[in-house]
Amino acid sequence: MYFFSDEIYEYKGFSIEYKVVYNDVKCPEGEFQCRTGQCVEEHRVCDTLDDCGDGTDEQQCNHLTEEPEICGLTPVIPELGNGDRIVGGRDAVAGSWPWQVSFQYIYTYPSGHFCGGAVVNRNWILTAAHCVKDKYKEEVRIHFGNHHRWMADPQEVLRYPTDWYFYKWEDIALVRFNAPLSFNDVIQPVCLPELEERVEDGTMGHVTGWGNTIGTGHSTVLKQAMVPIFNFEACSNYNTPFSISPTNICSGTDNGGINPCFGDSGGPLVAQKDNKWTVYGLVSWGPLVCGIKQEPTVYMRVSAFRQWIDKTISSN
Repeated sequence: MYFFSDEIYEYKGFSIEYKVVYNDVKCPEGEFQCRTGQCVEEHRVCDTLDDCGDGTDEQQCNHLTEEPEICGLTPVIPELGNGDRIVGGRDAVAGSWPWQVSFQYIYTYPSGHFCGGAVVNRNWILTAAHCVKDKYKEEVRIHFGNHHRWMADPQEVLRYPTDWYFYKWEDIALVRFNAPLSFNDVIQPVCLPELEERVEDGTMGHVTGWGNTIGTGHSTVLKQAMVPIFNFEACSNYNTPFSISPTNICSGTDNGGINPCFGDSGGPLVAQKDNKWTVYGLVSWGPLVCGIKQEPTVYMRVSAFRQWIDKTISSN
C-alpha cells in the first residue's frame, strides 16, 4: 500500500481507511460472481433485484427504462436554508436530496469523489460534460443514496457507467448506467423542467454537493446551499472570467459567500414547483475564488436541453 498526499490544505494530518478485496475469488458452480467479488445464486440473475449491490447481476438483462410516474419528492424531509454557514452552506439531512449522486474514481477507496449529478429515471443521470468527457468508463463508479464522503452508508448502492452522451459543445451530459435502480426513501428521481421553462429572477433554489467548503465546515457529508437564481439577462450584468450564454443560469449574491465550490461540478440546482423539486441547473463553473463578491456560479440551464434529453433517452 502506497500513500501520496495531495495539494489540498483544508485539513491537517491524514487518516487512512482501507478494505481488502480478493479479486481472484472464484464462485462455486451454480453461482454468479459480482464485480465486487460477491457470489449470488444464478437463478437470482436478471430477477430485477439488485443482489450484488452494484447491479452487475441485473445488467444485460434487457430491462426496460421506465419513466418515473412520480418525481421530485423527498420522503426524508430536508431542512431548507443555509443555517449559519457560508460557501459550503449547511450539512444536509441524510437522504433528504435523494436524486444526488457522486461520481468517483474506482481506484480510490473509500471516496474518490470528483463530481455530482442528478437521477432523472431508473437508468439515467444528468451531469456536467466536463465531469466525464475525459474519463474512461472503466475508471468510474457512481454512488446513489450516500451521505458521507469518506465512508459507506447503509442504503448506498453502486452502479457503473455504460454510455455517456454530450450536447455538441455545451457543458451537459447524460450518463446511462449498467442496471436499473430500485427507488426508495433515499434514492428518487428529480423532475425535469418543461422545454425553455424559466424561473423568475431571484427565485431561491438549493444546490447540493461534497465540494470544498473553504474553511466553513468539513465536506465529509453532503452540503446544501440556498441561493438566488438569475436568468441569462440578469447574470450578464455580473463580472465573470468567461462569457455567459443563453443556455446558462446563475446564482449568487452581491456580497458573495454562499455558492458551490470545487468538487460540486455537475451537481443539481433545484427549486420547488407544485410541491415537487425540479432541476433547473447543473453546476458548470464559477469564480476562481469561491464565494467572491460580484462573481456568480454558472449553471447549464436544463430547460434549454429538454428536447435533447427526451430524444437521447428514448432512442437509447
